[in-house]
Amino acid sequence: MRLRTQFLITMLLFGVLMAVMAILAVITTKQNEKVRTQEKIADSITLGANELNYLADDYLIYRESQQLVRWQTRFALFSAEAARLKVDTSDQQALVRNIQLNTERLKKVFDGVVTDIENSRKVRNAAYNPIFLQTSWSRITIQNQGMVSDASHLAQLLRQEMARIANKRTMLLYTMVGVLGLFLLASYMLIHRRIITATNKNLAEKMREGKFREDLFHRINIMPIEIPPLRERTDDIPLLAGHFLKSFNEHLGRKVAGFSKAAMDMMLKYYWPGNVRELRNSVEHALITVHGELVRPEHLGLKFDSKKEGKKTDAYEYNLKFLKDEMSLDAIIDEVLRVTLERCDGNKSKAAEFLKVNRKMFYR
Repeated sequence: MRLRTQFLITMLLFGVLMAVMAILAVITTKQNEKVRTQEKIADSITLGANELNYLADDYLIYRESQQLVRWQTRFALFSAEAARLKVDTSDQQALVRNIQLNTERLKKVFDGVVTDIENSRKVRNAAYNPIFLQTSWSRITIQNQGMVSDASHLAQLLRQEMARIANKRTMLLYTMVGVLGLFLLASYMLIHRRIITATNKNLAEKMREGKFREDLFHRINIMPIEIPPLRERTDDIPLLAGHFLKSFNEHLGRKVAGFSKAAMDMMLKYYWPGNVRELRNSVEHALITVHGELVRPEHLGLKFDSKKEGKKTDAYEYNLKFLKDEMSLDAIIDEVLRVTLERCDGNKSKAAEFLKVNRKMFYR
């Protein structure tokens, strides 16, 4: 996956996540505003119930129409506030029902008291009845105290719910900050990375031939490491073959002791165009096909190519040939450079290192 594609996918996921969190933040804000409004209504109902109780006492004592109008006006506001209570949880809904029912009972009780007072006025020289006053006051007070208690409890539950919503918003804020931090870290890891490239071609030569981008070559050519092919590291072949033998013995459940001398000689003489990977596959092939304790040449599955195998000795054999002929010094140098370059598969840097000369010699 390309770096730009990875970055775009990361940006898209981050945008979706941030959009979801923003929606959740808006939802929690609206929930908090709704609960805060209901909490204010509950507090207002508590104050209103106390005020209605005070106005009812005034009317019972003085029995004037002015006190009656004041109570009725305040009750209209009070009942409107009680009707505005809209809550979500079951315990809050139960308290709201009690408040609304007590509001209706209070209206009936007060209307009954008013009716009794108006009827007593029709009787001339009616005596002041303290028992009636005490009974009426008690009935009204009971309804008011019930509403005060329920409204106070409801306000407390709403404040607890606001605290939970505030905690939720805080956690959401921390989550958004954490996601932003992870996004920045992921972006840093995607953009600031070390790239390791490998090739079996001469990129400098390909670049000069126009088969490899020059800007890309200079971008990746920071710390080049040239690893010689396995055919030039024959001392490593017994070690690598032994390692692969042990590994595949464990993997395949075999007990092959090792390689015969003929098999090891074959591996040392082989050209290994596939390098270490081909050696690994050859050892695995041998452990699948062998039936004895030693791997023999026929088990390795190697096929010699006379043209490639000849490259190991062509340079030296041809040197002997042209040294016997009458050639100029320049011709001998050109021939040595040509044969060595051919032996090194066209790699001028490797050929120059082999001959211990400057790389510019190959551009004669």
